[in-house]
Amino acid sequence: MMVNIFICEDHIQYQKHLEKILNDYIALKDLPMKVSLSTNNPHLLLQYLQENPGQRGIYFLDVNLQRELNGIELASKIRKLDLYGKIIFITAYDELSHLAFRYQVEALDYITKGDKNITKRIQDCLETAYHHHLDFAYRECFTVNTGGTIFKVPYDEIVYFETHHKSHRVVLNSRNKRIDFNGTLKEIEKKAVDFFLCHRSFLINPKHITSFDKSNRLVLMSDDVTIPISRKKINGLEKLMVAGKEEMSSH
Repeated sequence: MMVNIFICEDHIQYQKHLEKILNDYIALKDLPMKVSLSTNNPHLLLQYLQENPGQRGIYFLDVNLQRELNGIELASKIRKLDLYGKIIFITAYDELSHLAFRYQVEALDYITKGDKNITKRIQDCLETAYHHHLDFAYRECFTVNTGGTIFKVPYDEIVYFETHHKSHRVVLNSRNKRIDFNGTLKEIEKKAVDFFLCHRSFLINPKHITSFDKSNRLVLMSDDVTIPISRKKINGLEKLMVAGKEEMSSH
């Protein structure tokens, strides 16, 4: 599967320099990647993602775009459209790096243009992103269609599903993502066969259980959320956890 690369760089000359570094390395390593869009306009990039949903791209973004959006604000918008894309910031300055944490965009790297090893660092980012892509491609995923955008979330990253306060709406919860979509827990239970319907409002991933309080009918999940257990489900969950421990000890 082809991996799309996107560049949003304010200076045209440096934009072309980035393209050359990327294209040369892709050709050298014969990687299934291509530079799909190279622009100085963040809105063109966002428009492309909106018109081509379901991307898992690699993004090289200039932090100091001379636009109403800076690169980190752009990255925050990209993250809403491409949940698992790899974002690399490239800039002439490093004083804005703290903003990447404030906007919670989970950048793969933050590279200054004056770095003498910039070519090697860009190549390393490509290799890392490519291996992440391969790992993701071979993992079983749950597909979510929300607002015309399709997300594929690996089952092992999902902590639990919960019913929304609105009828026929469900929220997928991973450790750092929440996705709200149309559906019911009964429908999801048929697909997520390793999950456990512990309560009429919660379908949990047993692999993400941190602790089990049987007397109070509660489980603590890996994202530090406490979830109630129906009285009728206590014995079933207990057997499931015992079976899981026995399977782990046998390996």
